[in-house]
Amino acid sequence: MYEKFSSRISTDTDIKTKTYSFGKLDLNIELSAFSHSVDETNLKPVSYKIRYGVNTHKVIKGNWTIESHHSRVNQVLSLNFGGKPFCHNEFHFEIKYDFMDTLQKIFNLYH
Repeated sequence: MYEKFSSRISTDTDIKTKTYSFGKLDLNIELSAFSHSVDETNLKPVSYKIRYGVNTHKVIKGNWTIESHHSRVNQVLSLNFGGKPFCHNEFHFEIKYDFMDTLQKIFNLYH
């Protein structure tokens, strides 16, 4: 079965860390099939892309670049299904801000 769906997805970031804006940010998206057990719905991602709409517009823009990305498939026990597990997927995208470009622009202004 192949299922394609469209929805607005928000990301949970660790933007409050001490390393911002000189480090990496871990953006993560979590998808859960919590209304059905794994017997009925089991999400196993084959591939995923970071894009906007049907076109290949850049989503990560400016001085930001993707350092790495990975996904994890979990099964979580549910109280709703008599202890049967449901599928829970995590997608992680680590992005990094290139502060050197901004720093060079500042130095060029005052040089």
